[in-house]
Amino acid sequence: MNSVIESNLIDWDAFINDDFDAYFKARVMALLGAIEFALGKSISDRGTEETVKRFGRSLE
Repeated sequence: MNSVIESNLIDWDAFINDDFDAYFKARVMALLGAIEFALGKSISDRGTEETVKRFGRSLE
């Protein structure tokens, strides 16, 4: 089951420990990384003040 969850870019530890904040932040980071990889470009505003406000930290 672990590999099925992780194949969907979901952090297993956050998922199994019912830690929504950690799950959500890890998921966002994984999805942004996948988008960057697919586009071959980096997302430039991952560390903005707005991002830190919304997520409590930079997503770089």
